[in-house]
Amino acid sequence: MEKRQEGFATYLCMQALEKGYSFERQMIEHNRQLMLLTVQKREEEYYFEIQDKKDFLTLFEEKTNEYRFIRTVLFGVVKCLEQLDDFLLKPDSVMLKPETIFLDANREVYLCYVPGYEGNIQQEFCAFMEYLMKYINHKEDRLVVLVYGIYHIVREQQYSLLAVRKFMEEREEGEASLAEQSVDGQADKVIAISDNKEVVKEALNTAAKDNRKQIDKINETNEGMQEPYFYQQKRELFKAKKQGIIAVTTALLLLFAGISLYEAMFIYHTKAQGLALPLVAVGCMLGFLISFYKGFAIYKLRRDIHKNIVADEQESEYNRE
Repeated sequence: MEKRQEGFATYLCMQALEKGYSFERQMIEHNRQLMLLTVQKREEEYYFEIQDKKDFLTLFEEKTNEYRFIRTVLFGVVKCLEQLDDFLLKPDSVMLKPETIFLDANREVYLCYVPGYEGNIQQEFCAFMEYLMKYINHKEDRLVVLVYGIYHIVREQQYSLLAVRKFMEEREEGEASLAEQSVDGQADKVIAISDNKEVVKEALNTAAKDNRKQIDKINETNEGMQEPYFYQQKRELFKAKKQGIIAVTTALLLLFAGISLYEAMFIYHTKAQGLALPLVAVGCMLGFLISFYKGFAIYKLRRDIHKNIVADEQESEYNRE
């Protein structure tokens, strides 16, 4: 199946599946009220006229209101399939695929009826709904309800187009009723406000005071709340690491200073040479003890944090089970 341009005309072409001039093609050509693409047979190919029409895939990418667009397409599909019985045409000969559904400038839907095609309209309808279920915006609740609802109807073994239409019309009536109630409610509010301006002003001031009280209460609560134990441990670990770095740096500086002093005394043969060696030893020992103490504190904090993480993971798994 491919699109071809002939002058100003555009066609969707595919291999012909019938021989001669069939009753189906005669019905399509002579009944323009049918929501079907006009088909011509040229040699061994069908030429479906798609002039001034866009396929579903192109419009689905360009959509602005997704719900309205999908609703229009589904209503058009149901209406077209219902027409076929009136003209003795088989629904199974409709090729219902995203690339074979077309809409004109007035958003009228046209389907591709292929004479001689022996398909299964129920399976193709299900496949089309599965395509929509995959690519629609799932954040739009009413669109999800519409698509999934029709899919569950169509996939039933004894489904009917009447059930699909009834479901869609009930959805339309429900939304219209909700919209009307919303409009009436807004109108009542406007009337009340216009009649009782002083009451409304007082109510707004009271609401503002209540909001300020709630905000103050939340702030007081937040100030009184203690930081989670996990974050306290992380802060203590950071503090211990910082102190450890300072201790190690101080020990190294003491060691360097002691060695430098000892070498200076050795070079100049001063009497204080014997005092420098104990100073070096004391500085090294002090730095070693401080570094060991801070290192042990860091190890202990890291171990506690790891235990808490493992405990939280086990508790989460238990809750999921």
